[in-house]
Amino acid sequence: SGLFLGVGAFSDFKNRKIPYAVILPAMAAALILVGIRGCGMWDVLYRLLPAVFLWTLRILTKKGIGMGDVMAVLILSLLLGTASTLLILSGASLLSLCMAGILLLMGKKTSGEPIPFYPGLFCSWALYLCGAYAGILSGMDNLWVNVL
Repeated sequence: SGLFLGVGAFSDFKNRKIPYAVILPAMAAALILVGIRGCGMWDVLYRLLPAVFLWTLRILTKKGIGMGDVMAVLILSLLLGTASTLLILSGASLLSLCMAGILLLMGKKTSGEPIPFYPGLFCSWALYLCGAYAGILSGMDNLWVNVL
């Protein structure tokens, strides 16, 4: 997932596009891993929630969010689970807004120009991994299952 996110983040930052050559193999790998793990139908449907949320935002903002971003969130959700993906998605939103503000202040971006979301997603995922390895984050999905 790191290679997939890194290449996608670089491509989104440079070209404002995420190539399907990156997304489709990652999607296939995520689906294979879900099959190997033996996830049930309800677990897979539960893992679709973050992508459905982002896809709904895409419709409401009239394509302000790219389909590549929605597919990336779907892949992350299949790999990591719903709660972890929502945490990463929150961090990515904040990081993207900060990046847009910095670029705007530096004069490298105009106010009507789109904000690349994928680099924020990559950085948020990296921070999530650091927290997971440090033992700060554990059992996130179990927490959300108990809350819901």
